[in-house]
Amino acid sequence: MTKRERGVCPECGSGQVNHLVFGMPVFPPGESTPEWVKFVGCVVTPESRSRYCENCEYSWNP
Repeated sequence: MTKRERGVCPECGSGQVNHLVFGMPVFPPGESTPEWVKFVGCVVTPESRSRYCENCEYSWNP
């Protein structure tokens, strides 16, 4: 996967971006699921964000 597919943090410019996926997966994540895709459960609130930077801990919605 490239940095472009993973994304770049708008706060610090890091490529250490996690994609947070809400909901229950139909099946367990397979080997083809990148390590930076995190399944975070099914509770979505107005404060929920779908991206998280490991470098500066900023979270946002694209």
